[in-house]
Amino acid sequence: MSRLIKRVAFITLAVVVAGGQTMTASGAPSSVKSRPHDKRQRIEAEQADAASAGEALGLGSGEKLLVTDVITDRDGSTNVRYNRTYDGLRVIGGDLVSHLDVSGTVESVSRNTSRPVAVASTTPRLSRASANAAGARNASLVQKTTTATKSELVVYSGGASGKAAPKLA
Repeated sequence: MSRLIKRVAFITLAVVVAGGQTMTASGAPSSVKSRPHDKRQRIEAEQADAASAGEALGLGSGEKLLVTDVITDRDGSTNVRYNRTYDGLRVIGGDLVSHLDVSGTVESVSRNTSRPVAVASTTPRLSRASANAAGARNASLVQKTTTATKSELVVYSGGASGKAAPKLA
């Protein structure tokens, strides 16, 4: 069974069984596959599986996973760190880490929130200039100056509590 199919099957099972924010279970062992030694190649290899991993995790329409790091521990287990996007926008609080054993089977997934992230629109109500001005005004209430010069439109996931709805920020 390929690593991708094992990962998708396991994550699907873990989502159904755990249904929570951290999913843990043991996957069936298989033969150990050779993994690239170069970090860039490991990230590229994991990114190739990211769409299937997102489907298995139940990500909503418009959500995608971007591999940001792959760390291999001394025992051969691997931790794959993902950032999540929604319609191309970074999701704050949408990151997750997939923990794989030496054979590439997913042992657990750690994440802030397990619910899909969706907003009614990705079009902001304020212009970038207006948002920057409002941010500078708010910053002046707590400090004398601000050096922030870059703004970014993002989706805030609503936090780990699950009480706040995702919103454009």
